[in-house]
Order: sequence, then C-alpha cells, then structure tokens
Amino acid sequence: AGSAISLPGDATRISAYDWEARALWSVVLANDSHRFHHQFDAHDLDVRRGTGTLFALTAHRLDCEHARALGREVCDDEDGLYVEAVLEMDTAGHVVWSWYMSNHLCANCTAHPTKVDINSGFGATRADWVHANSLMYDAQRDLLLLSGAFTSEVYVIDHSAPSESPRMEGGSSSLLFRFGADRFRMQHDVRVVPCAAADA
Repeated sequence: AGSAISLPGDATRISAYDWEARALWSVVLANDSHRFHHQFDAHDLDVRRGTGTLFALTAHRLDCEHARALGREVCDDEDGLYVEAVLEMDTAGHVVWSWYMSNHLCANCTAHPTKVDINSGFGATRADWVHANSLMYDAQRDLLLLSGAFTSEVYVIDHSAPSESPRMEGGSSSLLFRFGADRFRMQHDVRVVPCAAADA
C-alpha cells in the first residue's frame, strides 16, 4: 500500500512547547510503513539541553504476503496488517532503539506466554489488529509496558535487549510476558503500581 497508515488515535508529530506556546522541538513520523499513535513516554528527554530520549508508540504496516507467512488468516491487501512498534528517539529525531511486535508472533497459540497470537482478539479481521493505546517506561526495572485494547492484553518488553528491525531472522526474546488473555477488555491505561500500594 502506498498511502499513509490511518487508525483511530493516530498522530503525525510529537512536539514540545514552552509556557508561552513557542515550539521548541518536534519530530514527524507518518508514512506508508510507520505512524505515531496514541501515546509516548517522555522518559528523560530534555529538548533545551539536547539530551535524553523518549519512547513513541508506533504502528508498523506489514504487507499481507508477510502477514500471511506469519500465520495471519484475514488480511486486506490494500491495508495490510498493522503491528505495534516502540521507537526510542533522541532530540535529533534519530531512532536509537526499537522494538517490533512482528518478531514476537505465532498463529493460534494463545497459551504461549512470550508470543502474541496473530489471529487473537476482536481485532482479528482488522488492519489495526492490536490497537495499542497505552505505553509506559518503568525506569527502575528497564521495562516497557504496552497495552493492547483489541487483544485485551498487556505486554512486558525488555528494554535492555538489543534493538530490533521489523523482520528479524530467528525472532527475539525481548517480549518477556504477555498478560491478560482477554481479561483486560479495551483497557486504556497500563501502569506500574508500587508494592506498598498493591498491598494496601
């Protein structure tokens, strides 16, 4: 497909402004293979000093040929299949680390804790299949948490793992766990709860 990715909650740019509404910084990503959507975690980005990074929730389009080779049962050739990605970007707009769900897929394997079933959830017939809408970075553990609204799951990603490309031979072990198995239907706000609060 040659058109830009389109999905609910999509975005073209991430920007930073001062208190007088003056633009300090922005980065743009909206093309036929990648598009920002829903949320980013500013992590330690400091645009005034030109230091640090942020994590951006991004949709990546797979063509149907590749999606079907991974086991996808329903795929519209015009739209393709959107898989979730996390891009870590610096203040120059460069991607310094990336994670792609396309390296962590299986077909009809809902019992596998570190693989995502490419035909799971009520988005199984849509291009926007996972519809992730919440991303947060747990700096204490160096983990990323990603929520999938249509798959009703939360994904735990190891940020200390090597950076990924969309189609890696042999996959990757950076997806540590997927939790929910259809129990978190349409959740929109993944968080880390401190132990003291969890015990209260």
